[in-house]
Amino acid sequence: MLDLIKKNIYVELNEIGINRISARPFKINSDPNGIIWIKYKRSDKKQYISAADVYDGKFQSDFFKDKYVLIGASAQGLFDLVKTPLGVTIPGVEVHANVIENILDQSYLIRNPNTYIFELLFSIIVALITFVLSQKIKPKYSLSIFFGNLLAIIVIGFSIYKFRSELVDISYPIFIVTLTFLTGLYFRFIEENKLALANLQKEAKLLKERELAAGVQKSLFPDISKFENFIFAKNVPARDVSGDYFDVVRSTPEEYFFTLADVSGKGVKAGMYMAKASSIFRTLTNLKFPLEKVVFGVNNELVEAKFKGMFVTAVFGKLNIKNWRISFYKCRS
Repeated sequence: MLDLIKKNIYVELNEIGINRISARPFKINSDPNGIIWIKYKRSDKKQYISAADVYDGKFQSDFFKDKYVLIGASAQGLFDLVKTPLGVTIPGVEVHANVIENILDQSYLIRNPNTYIFELLFSIIVALITFVLSQKIKPKYSLSIFFGNLLAIIVIGFSIYKFRSELVDISYPIFIVTLTFLTGLYFRFIEENKLALANLQKEAKLLKERELAAGVQKSLFPDISKFENFIFAKNVPARDVSGDYFDVVRSTPEEYFFTLADVSGKGVKAGMYMAKASSIFRTLTNLKFPLEKVVFGVNNELVEAKFKGMFVTAVFGKLNIKNWRISFYKCRS
């Protein structure tokens, strides 16, 4: 009997170990150590018949027809209970039954040595895709890319297991993708932190310049306290620098030139245009020009010097506090 068994078992070897075991008429592919990976099916208690029922004949006679029958004794004290990857504990005889069924159906799992190369290449490709996409797209979408790749790894691994009965270790690709994604987030955080810091520095510099411009603008407004008996005015800018402007210039003890103007827009550009208007107005009024010449001169100078798309709407007037007569012009430059 032993000689017969030896003649019917044939072991094929290659340079890395055992390649296949043949037991006529079946050929069993194994790993280099001669191990096969059992594909367990769910345990079904209906497959069991107790020895007492067999002895008493309490079973259907066709139950054993065209079937292999394994006889075994299992109990806690015999240490013959095995916990399977499905999370259930079954008797050792059922493990043997699963092995025999796998061999008969050629349904046992395969752990091909080339699978390691596939896992490595697959991990590298998915990791590169995750890293590149996480750096290119918006941060709120990068998380969806990460979980999408994890889902793809799980689906591919399960599909290979389901349809090819091959084992693929998805834990390694998942680990590599997670590590790559976290590394990409770290580098992106460093880069965006640099940009944010640079923007803060620019904003601080601009704020300082606006504060300086606001201080210069305030110095252009007249000291209105000198004219509180008959004139009152106040400027409250919406921002640091505004385009609103007023001015009062004493021409004679009884006469005062005044203007009330609004430069289109806000900010530093409007403030610069306002400063230009102020300097022209003060220059012409100090030269004792009549009001109409002051208006004409301010208008011409502002038209030549105006910024693109900007204009000034202004009222120019002359007040005589002796007879309380006012004359004024309105213009738009």
